Amino acid sequence: MSYHPAVYTPNSEKTVFRTVEGAVNSTLSAGDRVEIESSGFSHTGITVNASGQLVIASGEHVLACSPFNTMDPINTSVTTPFEFRWYDVTNSQYLGVAGRRVTRRTADTIAVHRSPLCVAYVSSAITVEVRCVARSGNNVNAWDSYGGGLLYLGKAWGYIYSAIG
Repeated sequence: MSYHPAVYTPNSEKTVFRTVEGAVNSTLSAGDRVEIESSGFSHTGITVNASGQLVIASGEHVLACSPFNTMDPINTSVTTPFEFRWYDVTNSQYLGVAGRRVTRRTADTIAVHRSPLCVAYVSSAITVEVRCVARSGNNVNAWDSYGGGLLYLGKAWGYIYSAIG
């Protein structure tokens, strides 16, 4: 069965969130957390803790996140792949499908496949975070701008889609 918004409106709650802007998400390496912004966040049964993780109390949820990356230094033409995935902190395991963003300063063809969205389904009370699984090339910053507006490559975003009742 496919979903068509004009025909079927599910009994659900949807929330959009963003990642933290600034130094907390800079120069990421494998295993580092991409922190989620807690200000203004509101979703039934889910909170954002002081570490920028989603704390899920109950329910069924589809989680998606698309952090983006800038590379540091930006004055090189090194291709910089950044792979990220939802991580279950409670049970120490990765969840769902990983995403990958690739940054390159020059306009050359990038030979690395990418899908800039990590997605997971959660149906238990756990704490989750977005983690850098791997990166190569230059350093990677997972936030919305590179200092002084030198290089804008998109905006970070995420969403939670939850069944109600």
